[in-house]
Amino acid sequence: MTDEGKGMDVAELFGELTRTISELNSRDDYPYVIMQPRLQDVSMADGRLTAVTPMADKKDLRR
Repeated sequence: MTDEGKGMDVAELFGELTRTISELNSRDDYPYVIMQPRLQDVSMADGRLTAVTPMADKKDLRR
């Protein structure tokens, strides 16, 4: 986690996570679609934010 992230509260970190996922999902060069996590699917330990979320390969979705 960056120094900036270490100073964020849970809501700010969750917002950054969802914005990052949205940005990745919109990129043509990123091969996966990541479902947005629910807050209860996100945990933080040892300075690391972890989210359990389903993902799919874009090529399987664009038929």
